[in-house]
Amino acid sequence: MISRQDPTTRPLFRAVDEYIEKVDPNLGRRRLTFLGAIEATPALVSDVRRSQTEVALRVRPLAALVTDHERPEHRLFVDMEAAASAAAEGVEVEAFAGEAALLAVGRPELTPELDPAGVMRVLFDCLKLGDFDTFLACFATWKVRRHYDRAGSSSYVDLSWVTLNERDAVSVWDSSRRELLADVYGLEIAGVSAPELVFDAASEPIAAFDPAPEPARVERVRVVVDHIGRAEAGGDGPPRYRTFAGGKYHRKWTLERLDDGPWRVTSAQPI
Repeated sequence: MISRQDPTTRPLFRAVDEYIEKVDPNLGRRRLTFLGAIEATPALVSDVRRSQTEVALRVRPLAALVTDHERPEHRLFVDMEAAASAAAEGVEVEAFAGEAALLAVGRPELTPELDPAGVMRVLFDCLKLGDFDTFLACFATWKVRRHYDRAGSSSYVDLSWVTLNERDAVSVWDSSRRELLADVYGLEIAGVSAPELVFDAASEPIAAFDPAPEPARVERVRVVVDHIGRAEAGGDGPPRYRTFAGGKYHRKWTLERLDDGPWRVTSAQPI
């Protein structure tokens, strides 16, 4: 018997989460095969669904093979004993076998001087390489808002806004990664508009009592993205690739920057 509440199973659940995030978001119903050590302490196990109670032996799990039930070739191996030992010593090890090889590929660099097209390319590369942290950093942490009162309206920059928080980002991330493993073979930047000034503190009422507001200016651009799909060639010819569109895909994106700072995405949407 192996208990889910046993601390030794924590590396297994962490490894599955990491594998889904970094490798295969389509990992579905799973079959678990354990390698473990049988302990001398017996256990009384109650199966509520079957209305049965059995005497069993406790098993200390050492490793596990996790296999997708529908696609047996999709699987991962977890060394639970090594992970538990490393955690006790405060050392990081692979969550699953082969994770280090993914990290060796490298990660996209979100540098401040990137133009809007460059930021979008980094965002798409993050999806391909499983870099969730850099993906999340591509999104803006502000929002230009309008304030209305009897005297009229004015704009201001809400610096407490988060375009894509970590909870919502997981859904956007998983949806985008699934499409990259299905119909979308690639993404290309089709066009970038000229920057548009959407906030200028000098022309707002705020300038009357705050002569040096931060930020002073906000610029916005619109980016159009092409989705690349695969079209089967006739006969024995090589496959062909073409742009395509669909109701669930997003071609139009917006990016903004504060003053002359880095461009960041303000569209909270999957690809």
